Amino acid sequence: MESGAISVAVSLFKETFPSLDDDISSYIESILTENAEHFDSEGDVHDAIGGVLDGFHRQNSDQEIKTLCKKIYHLMRPSDGFVEKQITLDAPVQMASLLDTFSERVVDNSSIWMMKKQNSTIVDSKKLEKAEAKIKEKQLKKAIIGRPGNAGKAIEVKENERATVSQQADRRELASFSNVVSHVGDIRLENFDIAYGSRVLLQGANLSLTYGKRYGLVGRNGFGKTTLLRSLAKGDLRLPPGVRVLHVEQEVVGDSLPALESVLQADIERHTLLIELARLQAEMKTSSGTDPGLSNSASTIESRVAEIYSRLNAIEADKAPARAAVVLHGLGFSQEMQSKPTKEFSGGWRMRLALAQALFAKPDLLLLDEPTNMLDMRAIIWLEDYLQSSSNILLIVSHDRSFLNTVATDIIHLNCKRLDAYRGNYDAFEQARSERLLNQQREYESLKAEREHIQQFIDKFRYNAKRASLVQSRIKHLEKLPPLIPPEKELKVVIRLPDCEKLSPPLLQLDEVCFHYVLDKPILNHVNLSISPDSRISIVSYFSDYVLCLKYSLFISGKSHRASLIKNCKYYLLNVSSLIYKLPNKFFNEWI
Repeated sequence: MESGAISVAVSLFKETFPSLDDDISSYIESILTENAEHFDSEGDVHDAIGGVLDGFHRQNSDQEIKTLCKKIYHLMRPSDGFVEKQITLDAPVQMASLLDTFSERVVDNSSIWMMKKQNSTIVDSKKLEKAEAKIKEKQLKKAIIGRPGNAGKAIEVKENERATVSQQADRRELASFSNVVSHVGDIRLENFDIAYGSRVLLQGANLSLTYGKRYGLVGRNGFGKTTLLRSLAKGDLRLPPGVRVLHVEQEVVGDSLPALESVLQADIERHTLLIELARLQAEMKTSSGTDPGLSNSASTIESRVAEIYSRLNAIEADKAPARAAVVLHGLGFSQEMQSKPTKEFSGGWRMRLALAQALFAKPDLLLLDEPTNMLDMRAIIWLEDYLQSSSNILLIVSHDRSFLNTVATDIIHLNCKRLDAYRGNYDAFEQARSERLLNQQREYESLKAEREHIQQFIDKFRYNAKRASLVQSRIKHLEKLPPLIPPEKELKVVIRLPDCEKLSPPLLQLDEVCFHYVLDKPILNHVNLSISPDSRISIVSYFSDYVLCLKYSLFISGKSHRASLIKNCKYYLLNVSSLIYKLPNKFFNEWI
């Protein structure tokens, strides 16, 4: 409100109340100045200053005070004070006749209540659904690696175990569906939900993946990390067209194909071109020296063969065996193991084969779920170096802090049904998150103290007529404050082991224990070991099968002694059953 209106209002006060002293006048003037923008009616002005005037000047009637407040309100809000003069109509207006001709006079008698919403959608919904279905099918085909007999095993998920996904369509993304780009850039998914049954895992989440970066996806077990990877791999979440996605989740199915060849067949384009080339060359041999009328067909075949050779040269198909051998060797496969059939490998080695296929295929988006679980230290170090030289997008789920510190360039934290992005490796993530939680706690406490202070003022002067305007101002200020949301707190897991009876040593004793799969290749040879109650032993081995044999006491010869009160605790690795057929039946029956 302008200062001129304030001075006029003060002069009205002095005219109506001549005995009003200067202190009261200045107090009323301050109330009007501070709360002018909050006055929406004459009653608001009366609530603000009426009690003050009534308390100091009982001789004036309440009607005089209301009239004064009305004049002051019109001074502050001159536009609101205008009252249109009412007139009497010569004849009644028939509303039905207006409705009959409303469609013809909609421009002249327009009303936001009577107008119908115009359908401005120009996209054919049926065609859009078909286009999305085709795109999803193409994405699934491109995500499949391996030979035809093993198609889809790397990303297979049971239908009854699939999560429910909803995603808001992006207009820019829909527009780009008609033009499939050859170069895959960044991936941005906005405002999507993922639920597993009745449990909501992600709500209104956003995911941004930059090409060339390596992301570590962290969070508590059961929060939805693997479900998110499966949704990306299965095409439930809409990705940009042309993105090749690969999810390493299951092991390779064993058959008679050598390990090296199974990795080579992971490159679908190379494998398909070689099959077509062999077929065309066979047709050329059978057609040579036959009917000369087939010369046109032969020229077509030769042209296609030339195209295939050109494409194979462009993708460096001749270097593929050497590149596949390097990947297998880095993951622990010796030259002899690379020529062995895949069915002769255990579950852990088949998982390594699946990882080797994924690394060799070089998809645009590689999804790795606990890749270090079945690897030894040498393979982990090699994998860290290999992934750091990768140029595609990596999204890795891992609980290995050292692995994430070495490989990850960014961390995505899945917590509270959302995805929070942090720059840097895992150590940088922990520091940034602790600082964020500390700042959130400080902001929460500051906002809480401010709200409590304002609420105390309101409760104290709520029924004080002199402070009515100030109370109203505080109430409106309180409503404008952001909601008070307590910061998230880390739940601490406490594991309490029950007290057990004291055992006398030794708990386990091995005397001259031997084990082997092949007679001339012993795995355990005359091992002597004694374990006491205060022992803390970590068993490290180059091959996981060695540890497995020692863990389950699958011995060929030797003696073992175990304390009678020790319970047989078991930990099941992936596909332990694949080792059973190698063991003599009598040892397997004794173990069971």
